[in-house]
Amino acid sequence: MIKQPDLDLTDAEKKELDVFFPKINFLYQAICLYNGVVAQLCPNNENSLCKTKHGSRPRNLYHKWDGKNAWKCVCG
Repeated sequence: MIKQPDLDLTDAEKKELDVFFPKINFLYQAICLYNGVVAQLCPNNENSLCKTKHGSRPRNLYHKWDGKNAWKCVCG
């Protein structure tokens, strides 16, 4: 089952999850925990960062931290 975004997150909760989506060279990249330790290595993982880059944090895709992912990853 695919984890869907949690539309009930408050703005404060979303700001707390921003730590998992740092700004690197003017773009935002998610910290990818599918690194072969927490879960199977994600093909979109490059040095623990998601290769997908965003001009702004995609807060509408955040969901409650589940120990694996804080946002709806494009890889699943």
